[in-house]
Amino acid sequence: MYTLFSAINYCYSSGNTLSSYRGKDNVAKLAYNKHSISFKSSELNYLLAAITIFEKQLARYSIAQNDVMTYVTTALGSQVYVQSRHDATTYVLFDVLFDELSVNV
Repeated sequence: MYTLFSAINYCYSSGNTLSSYRGKDNVAKLAYNKHSISFKSSELNYLLAAITIFEKQLARYSIAQNDVMTYVTTALGSQVYVQSRHDATTYVLFDVLFDELSVNV
């Protein structure tokens, strides 16, 4: 498993921003002005992994946006399943999208 921090102490300060890590306690502290938040290193590693997953999902949505808009425009008025274009993105389950459009229109 990837670990973001090791057993060493770390401190970074720039203007009103401070980030520090105490290796002995495995606690990271992020501060801005007079407000701060502390995380255990395992919590911060979890958040970093989640952000990476969300970033990849958002990139896939961006790639698929034109294909989805084209499909929705075509399928919205149809009573039977409309096949997606053969070169459409593989990130979208068009049959599930069609079912959602059918139920919610």
